[in-house]
Amino acid sequence: LNWRSFDSNIGTIDSNGKFEGISEGFVQVYASDPDDTINYTFNVELKSCLYKKGEIIKRPNVKKNPINKIAFISNRENHFNNLYIMNSDGSEQTNLTNDSFDNSHLSWSPDNSKILYFGEGLFIINPDGTNKINLTKELNKSISYGLWSPDGTKILFIGEAQNPSIEYKLYTIKLDMTGLKEIFSTNIPIASLSWSPDGKIITFTNASIFDNVVPGDILKINEKGEAKPLHILFNNEICLKCSSQWYYAGPSWNNDNTLFFSLLNRASWEYPSSSQSINFILNPYDCTANELNPSNRSIIFSEYSPYESKIAFLENVENTEQIFIANKDGSNKKQLTNSDVPKSSLQWSPDGSEILFLGYAGTGEIYKVKADGSGIKRLTDNYYHDSSPVWSN
Repeated sequence: LNWRSFDSNIGTIDSNGKFEGISEGFVQVYASDPDDTINYTFNVELKSCLYKKGEIIKRPNVKKNPINKIAFISNRENHFNNLYIMNSDGSEQTNLTNDSFDNSHLSWSPDNSKILYFGEGLFIINPDGTNKINLTKELNKSISYGLWSPDGTKILFIGEAQNPSIEYKLYTIKLDMTGLKEIFSTNIPIASLSWSPDGKIITFTNASIFDNVVPGDILKINEKGEAKPLHILFNNEICLKCSSQWYYAGPSWNNDNTLFFSLLNRASWEYPSSSQSINFILNPYDCTANELNPSNRSIIFSEYSPYESKIAFLENVENTEQIFIANKDGSNKKQLTNSDVPKSSLQWSPDGSEILFLGYAGTGEIYKVKADGSGIKRLTDNYYHDSSPVWSN
């Protein structure tokens, strides 16, 4: 057969009929016998993933302040949930904000020079408590949580407006409160914002997880401010059941430039629930998804290691969550804890040697455990509620 593509900018085809996609769009492919007496025309739709094949994902060169601190939330002083900081061994626990409103959604800047948090607006503050700035105080909008750009120069955040129905907008703003820019708007609630390591692509999931009409897809925002769902391949097939029984949570980027995400069972949303999530690693070039630890689907929560192909996860053992680590294929599974304290919010230390977690011993307290299982240390111990621990980068 003779083969021909009618638009080589979209896709090409060789003399053996092997088709190679170039960019997103529609293209017609023509096949005929040598005498052109028998011919066929095929319509091919190409849907891109996050990056083109061979495209390099280059991370910004950020010089980090080499501190080893943990930011967290506590209501121990004025009964509002305020931002605190402590050393990684639990010493020098200090209130940074003393706000008369609740703080939440903490995150460190890529260089560890500032902490972003949400209160009555979006705030940034130095780790020593100085230079506190409300980035969004001039905006007449309901503001939700923010996200650092990979180079640490801008904040991505959600603003909600009534026009007259609810409209959700994504903005970026510089740290000096200038350069406010609207990049996307939708009438679907936005969740799980994620910025690619090179700052070129923003992904999110829609938050209508209880709405039977709109599934929780993973979407990417292109240069034109348009959001398109990712066509994720599970064993080379699109997950058709995801629109009804399952929805996506995440994704978040790993240090190897893959993405971690979960499929959550809509029917078993009561958290925690055994077998409610299935965890995957997504290839950003072809959108193939490989299941993590496929032999064990009783995982409640997973966290991908920053430097090794390992996962830390919570698994229900005799009605109590215990922390395990394993290789991403499920091999070398090791139990790290054996206490009756309910656990949540796992986070690896920057060097991958320890795991931070929240335990509930009457009130929320912060703990850490070594990745080799050699010991647990309780970092906070008081009658109030501590939560949301976040390790510096």
